[in-house]
Amino acid sequence: MKDSRSAKGLLLFLTGILFFILAPGLFPDEPIDIFLTQASQNMDGENYQTALVLYMKALPRLSELSETARSRILNNIGFCAFKTGDLSLAESYYRQALELDGDYVTCLNNIGALLMGQVRYREAAVYLKRADAKEDRNIKVIFNLAVCAGRLKNESDLLLYMKRAFELNESYTYQRLRKNNIGQREIKLLKAKIAHIDRNHRSYF
Repeated sequence: MKDSRSAKGLLLFLTGILFFILAPGLFPDEPIDIFLTQASQNMDGENYQTALVLYMKALPRLSELSETARSRILNNIGFCAFKTGDLSLAESYYRQALELDGDYVTCLNNIGALLMGQVRYREAAVYLKRADAKEDRNIKVIFNLAVCAGRLKNESDLLLYMKRAFELNESYTYQRLRKNNIGQREIKLLKAKIAHIDRNHRSYF
């Protein structure tokens, strides 16, 4: 099954490359939507390399779109670059997206996650706090803020964000903790600390 999915992904990638080698001559006046639709479909199918090629083909015509639409596409380019391992390119496009829409929560979280992966937790927290201020019930943002607080040895903020995360989506929070190799015993201790802080330091919230 895995080999079949890999072969299918490779076929889609090669088809995308071939299409865009031939496309300029075959469809000189093709609307930008066809590029973006193909790119989006490949991104949704986790064919990030193909999607990246398709989005890049659309870049020269982004001026046809609104600033909001351009910021979404630039974020998508950044995300595809991130998924293919080009972190410098990803960061560049995330920053370009935020220049057009500084309140774009998805992009703020994406660049935060990228910076966390590079152990740049203080920088990451700046973007994540901006996202949290704009949308305070985004579980991905809240959990990432908790991780940053933990890595920066800020226990009070760690407990604050973990409390919010458990209250908002306990299943997601538990799964993320387990994915980060946090055991059952540690999770139980963490929840006990959260309960203790909640009882004795309500002003924190």
